[in-house]
Amino acid sequence: MAKSKSDRLSAAAKFISEKPEPAADKPAGNDPERKPAKKDKPDYISLDIRGRKDYLRSMASLQGISVTRYIQGLIDADAEKNAALYEQLQKLKNS
Repeated sequence: MAKSKSDRLSAAAKFISEKPEPAADKPAGNDPERKPAKKDKPDYISLDIRGRKDYLRSMASLQGISVTRYIQGLIDADAEKNAALYEQLQKLKNS
């Protein structure tokens, strides 16, 4: 026999009101000795590519790589070309 609507609501309310006991081996969430987990977050910068998205996708596709990898390649080539200048800038910055 099917339960009435009030029986189902009463069972649902009882289920919701019952809270499971916390496990003894788990520390409480407000334990002051517990250190929060640190996740390694990637280092990102915002890049405005308005008007260049189609070009970037086309060039990356032509080379069979992602747009990210394509842009990283451009930066790597530029860094190699300007290595001496970059070293001088770093020396000025650290002095």
